[in-house]
Amino acid sequence: PSEPIRAVFYQDPSSPASATTPLGESIFTFFEGFGITSSVVVDSVYTVAIILVALLFYWLLTRIGNSPFGRVLKAIREDELVASSLGKDTRLFKIKAFMVGCALMGLGGILWLGASGFVNPLSFRPNITFYIFIALIIGGAGSNTGAVLGGAVFSALLFLLPQLINQNAGQFIERGVTPDTIVGALAPIASADLLPLVAYAVENMASLRFVVVGLLLIYLMQNRPEGLLGHRSEVASAVDLSERTSRPADARPATDGGETDE
Repeated sequence: PSEPIRAVFYQDPSSPASATTPLGESIFTFFEGFGITSSVVVDSVYTVAIILVALLFYWLLTRIGNSPFGRVLKAIREDELVASSLGKDTRLFKIKAFMVGCALMGLGGILWLGASGFVNPLSFRPNITFYIFIALIIGGAGSNTGAVLGGAVFSALLFLLPQLINQNAGQFIERGVTPDTIVGALAPIASADLLPLVAYAVENMASLRFVVVGLLLIYLMQNRPEGLLGHRSEVASAVDLSERTSRPADARPATDGGETDE
């Protein structure tokens, strides 16, 4: 089906006029008693599914990061030569990390399909890759929480901010007085008239939103290059070494070369 969530409620998810499934009919009938339409029910279920998958991804990545495998990846990130000198096959670890990332991106693609209903090569233009990089830069690379926060901040600035400005500020500005060019918007500033500049900004917020994101990136690069939540203090060991007792005198050294820690 083109939309996995709609397949639960409709017999033919690709058709807007499709008949409902028995489960969908019972669910729609229940919520109609509260004045909630079927489209709202489907959108709400899809939103809940995305949140649950995001929480699952976060839990999985946190577990991986705290595992011996994740600690090796952190060591490779900080200094690959040191990790290699300690006997770790850095090439193999990077391949495994790439495979995990591809698997998660594939699952994310399923959710993308559920939202858009179709996928074509033009849906994944280079700007999508740059969007992801910018979100990670804002939140902080190497931090799962930072990745979530960066994605939320970036999405709010890029998609929600223009809508909010157009809905609220746009109704107080006459569209007829909006300048056509930036020069026409800046010229009245000499006479202390800021209304043309504000009107121009509101009218062209869809394009100026990238300027806002760029200014935020410049500020972060100069004042907080690690991002909002990047490079937080982490425990290097899987256990609290401060509470470990001294090594017994009759203890024997390890003979497996530390392979079990991988």
